[in-house]
Amino acid sequence: MMNTGEKIALAGVIIAVVSLIAFIVHSIYFPPPPPPVTPTPSPTPTPDVISGTYLMDHQSNRIITIKHLGGNNYRVGESTSPWPWIGTVTVNEVSLSGSGMFIDSEASMKLEGFIQEDRSIVIQYKFITDPDRIDSHVWYPVE
Repeated sequence: MMNTGEKIALAGVIIAVVSLIAFIVHSIYFPPPPPPVTPTPSPTPTPDVISGTYLMDHQSNRIITIKHLGGNNYRVGESTSPWPWIGTVTVNEVSLSGSGMFIDSEASMKLEGFIQEDRSIVIQYKFITDPDRIDSHVWYPVE
């Protein structure tokens, strides 16, 4: 016959074994939920509504070309000018910003502007090599 101390020890072992079995079974049938996934925000791409050919200030010898690179990014340039340049801009809804470099010189510029309802683009060339110089133009789409 077991004395009281042995009964208490046996009860402790039984409780420990049952607890262990319950823990294992619970882990199998009820695994912990995965950690929450935080989505990485990404800018909403602007639909390609500006790719094409434009005339600067309605001058037929000042042809601006815009090519969609993907997402909100575009290649812009003017190869027909006496001062040819090429650059990239990023479009955010109706505004655009970027930079351009002149092909035949060390000059570079920031490009900042906005797209109007008729698809024309009001743009400023902010020259980096001459900070006091800002040229304002309008690029008109060639239909």
